[in-house]
Amino acid sequence: MLKTGKKVISLCLVLLTAATMLISCGQKPPQSETPEEVTDGVKLWWAYNTENFMQDMEYDYDRDSTLRLYGIKGDVESVQLMITPDKDVIEFDFSMGDIATQSGAVISADCFEIYAEHYMEVMSSYNPESFFGNYPDALIPMENYRFRRYNSINAGKNQGIWLNLNIPADAQAGTYTGMGKLTLDAEEYNVPVELTVYDVTMPEEVHPQSSYLIWYDFVASGEGAADQEIYDSYYWFLANKRIMPDLPGPHITNNYGVYVDYVAENLAENPKIPCYALPYALHVVEGVNHLDEDGVLDILNRLADKNIELRKAGNETVDLFKKAYYYLGSICDEPDSPEDFELVRESDLIISNAKFTVAEKLNDYPDLKESLLSLKHIVTVAYSQELVGTDTVGGVQTWCPKFRFFHSEAQRQEYAERQNSQQRLKGENVWWYGCLDPRAPYPTYHLDDNLISSRVISWMQYDYGIEGDLYWCVNWYTSHSGVRDVWTDAETVPETPGDGYLLYPGREFGVKGPISTLRLESIRESREDYEYFWLFAEKIEEYNRENGTQYDANALLQTYFEGLYDGTIPVRDSDLFHEKRLALLNAVEALHTDLDAAVESLVK
Repeated sequence: MLKTGKKVISLCLVLLTAATMLISCGQKPPQSETPEEVTDGVKLWWAYNTENFMQDMEYDYDRDSTLRLYGIKGDVESVQLMITPDKDVIEFDFSMGDIATQSGAVISADCFEIYAEHYMEVMSSYNPESFFGNYPDALIPMENYRFRRYNSINAGKNQGIWLNLNIPADAQAGTYTGMGKLTLDAEEYNVPVELTVYDVTMPEEVHPQSSYLIWYDFVASGEGAADQEIYDSYYWFLANKRIMPDLPGPHITNNYGVYVDYVAENLAENPKIPCYALPYALHVVEGVNHLDEDGVLDILNRLADKNIELRKAGNETVDLFKKAYYYLGSICDEPDSPEDFELVRESDLIISNAKFTVAEKLNDYPDLKESLLSLKHIVTVAYSQELVGTDTVGGVQTWCPKFRFFHSEAQRQEYAERQNSQQRLKGENVWWYGCLDPRAPYPTYHLDDNLISSRVISWMQYDYGIEGDLYWCVNWYTSHSGVRDVWTDAETVPETPGDGYLLYPGREFGVKGPISTLRLESIRESREDYEYFWLFAEKIEEYNRENGTQYDANALLQTYFEGLYDGTIPVRDSDLFHEKRLALLNAVEALHTDLDAAVESLVK
């Protein structure tokens, strides 16, 4: 039930105690030996990348201005600088210099991306713990923000600067220090930067699967134009952040032959691409969408023929089916009626029959045949006995319920049983997703939620053995009631600010392509955390092979998961989260530098 009783940001809120405000925002004051710096009436303080501080809220944090980052080689690490002046600032700017170790290793200033945090007004929300006011969301490249003359700060207001540091894969491990320069009108302030690089390298291959839908018709409406370049910019913007879009643009997917060639040339053997959706055609009967059977056979046959062609040309490992899946969002989205259930079975049976038919031409390529028969069909639905199926009657092959359906141990066990089911030749799979529901206290991507919420999703995903993550739209540049101004209206649906968009159109600031958000960067960071778990597990498996042991990596990882969430409800505590993350980083580094000693310490 939606609640209408809300807290409204106004001058009177400043009179609230800092503790009350911090609790209401779901944030805990961090501990620091050095207080925030107040210089010439300007307060400068660092912030975690799991915090989203409002523009018009007063915060009482004992923090200095040193920006501290921790990551592994090939990682992208982020941190925030918060600025609160006591007088109007007409222009602000920030730049970075090189950072270096005492031994002379250097990470160039070019490795830093610097963004101004752009604020969105939230004046309604389902969440009774939210404040009304201005939340940071869009991350505008600093040079574009400055060029558009948005770079001013009103007296007493907070302004965030977000830094992404692309740590080179060949960086030397150790501690780097350097200086950033903040300019507020005619005044300059030195901002110390410290980076700890752990002696581990981020895998080039992306392991967590995901499907974040780009609605390409909204790309056109948001950007004012639609062409191949702009479509590609959206697709690869997400993919380069370890967040996998469902499909490339219509210039590719509208022609199956073009799509199959694109998969072969750009996706199938690209380590950054863990999965990709297959396009599909519809036929409409009495106003109801049905899956086009001939279209499914057509694209699977084309993929098989192309793969055989590539194998005969000498590529003995290419597999165009291994990463492919079906998600029929315009047919089987959140089925909840007998008629919907019948559509699920009908669609799934069409896919299953096509797989078995096309598999016959792959008898000489058993690995390809295996991949084709294992191709997923994702349905956004919670477990229901009515939807359990087989390859001959159809049903749900890949379950994809909302986050809240994994809250209890009994629920998680239910999905684990589906993963172990033998009712289908190649088994069943389990993904999950979020949208406007579930709502806080469950994890969300909503604009007024604490960033811890989106950050821990990949932690829970790994812990609970969930194979993939789906999100319904990253660029809903309109609303369900009509056109909206994406820069002033935070709601695509009433009282759910931020739902359906994790990007902004770049044209407002002269950017050719999408503009990121704090929420999207939080998801990217979460994906990178997932790779830490993968690196941890790889070393435990290596130890088991070498020593004949059977240590369970997931059991050993529980110490890092404990306390961060209860079921699927995150504990919105940035201090605790970063304490756990640093402990995990130390453990991963230890496993990579002295495996025997590290495992001995972990299993005590």
